[in-house]
This record gives sequence, C-alpha cells and structure tokens, in this order.
Amino acid sequence: MSDSDPTGRDAEYCQMVLEPILVCEKYKPKMGRAGEGYELEAFQNLYREDPFYSWLGLDSPLVYTAHKAAGGITSIYRQIGIGCERLFRQILVNELNLSPSDACWSYETPAKSGKPRTLHLDARIPVAAISKCPSARNRSGLAGTRSSKRRRITPRNPSIDGHSLRSSPRLQKQRQQAPACRYGQRGGSLCKYVSSLRGRAVESN
Repeated sequence: MSDSDPTGRDAEYCQMVLEPILVCEKYKPKMGRAGEGYELEAFQNLYREDPFYSWLGLDSPLVYTAHKAAGGITSIYRQIGIGCERLFRQILVNELNLSPSDACWSYETPAKSGKPRTLHLDARIPVAAISKCPSARNRSGLAGTRSSKRRRITPRNPSIDGHSLRSSPRLQKQRQQAPACRYGQRGGSLCKYVSSLRGRAVESN
C-alpha cells in the first residue's frame, strides 16, 4: 500500500482487466464453423479442398493472417468489455462490502438456435446490503448535508421601499417591457433597472 495506491488493490484491478485480453493471444479463426478454430495448416487444407478458392490462391498464409487479425481485433474489444465489467463489479464489492453473489445477476433467454443464452448484468447493488455498509451510510448522510446547504430561501413577495414588485400591475408591465435591461443585456444592468423601478415607485405615490 502506498500514497499512489491507498487501497492496495491496483495490481489486483489491473490483472482483472488484462486477464481476459490475454485470451486473444490464443485466438484462432473458426471460419464460420463450430470448434476451437483453425491453425494455418488446417486452414490451408480446408481451402484447398475447394477448387475455386484454391484456384484464386485463397489458401495463402496471408489470407489466414488477415482472418486471424480481423477476428482477433473483434475479440480484443469484446474481452476489454468483459474485463471492465469484472473490474466495476469488484470495485462495488470492495467499496460497499457486498458479497460476490450480491453484485451478480443474470437471466436466460432463448437464442436463434433454440438453445438458452445467459445474459449478465454489469453489476447489482441490493438496497438492503447498502444499508448495512457504514461507509455508504456516512456518504449518504454527507450528501444530504451538502444538499441542504445549497438550499436558497426565495422571498414570497419581494419589494423595494415597501412597494411590491409582484402585486403592482404597473411595475409588472414595466418589467415585461424591458427584459434586456433586467438581465444586463444590450448595455443595460440589473442595478440600473432596479434604480429606475425605485424612482417610478416613488413618483407613483
């Protein structure tokens, strides 16, 4: 544990992201067929069985490399997503004192092939589990305190020298006719507008 790693979990989190990506190193193109994928020799034998592919020279090692690179790139993006999902879930487990079963959730849905397909949620946070976590309760209370300090009290009926700015139809009309001055646009200012209202309110008496 150090100043740059106060939780002492950086190595664990880094490995959690890198582990799925390392799977891409062993990626082999499946060429649209089920199985573990094809090595170069098996790929060439497959394409040489097709006279047309063989005649066009598609059994070349370069074609195999292109297939492996294209599929490998797609696999990298997928594995990065898997690693980040695991990382996010583990951070919630560590910070909120959740159990792995609390943070996991999945369901099954039928795929096009008819076989069930399992889909996983990135993470789950049970409300009951949060209420048992002291750090979560403290943070929630702190957030509530901060939000209460931001509250502003707006006067119900603001006035200038005892003259209401809301109840007087004349002042309301003047305020509507000078929206630019009210907000300091076109060279005007709020102070000038308030001063003019004060003068007109005195003249009306």
